Amino acid sequence: MYRHTQRSRTAAVTFAAFAVLLAGLVWMDPVIWPLMLGVAVLLAWLCWLFRRMTVEVAGGELRAWFGSGWPRYSWPLERIDAVRTVHNSFWDGTGIRFTRHGLLYNVASGPGIEFRLKSGATFRLGSDEPETLAAAIRTAARIAAPDAERSPMRAASRTLSTRH
Repeated sequence: MYRHTQRSRTAAVTFAAFAVLLAGLVWMDPVIWPLMLGVAVLLAWLCWLFRRMTVEVAGGELRAWFGSGWPRYSWPLERIDAVRTVHNSFWDGTGIRFTRHGLLYNVASGPGIEFRLKSGATFRLGSDEPETLAAAIRTAARIAAPDAERSPMRAASRTLSTRH
């Protein structure tokens, strides 16, 4: 079983930056304070919701959820065909996003994993310990590691033994 929670450093910074911006707008035009209060409440809720993400490999499933448990996603391990470590760009954003690599769930840009279902659908999960997460999925789903992530000696010996 694997379970890890990654906390977001950007949620608090984002909220603080927007709070200052909203306070400045209200100071410039006090008439708009009810609208700005509504925006601040919505922003605070979103930052609270995406402040952390927990990923778990247990009970035959890969599960991921944000904040206090919602939104929550799960994928049966028997449907996972491949998994590899990746780097999620700053431009891919945080939260739940459609990217050129498939659906992404994360609380911070940077390292993560990408997994492919047998149906061909591709997903990414951000993680500050991608190698450990990928290994846990491979072990639980009985998936072989890609050549690039196996031992360099084994990969080199396979390459040498296939040449004539």
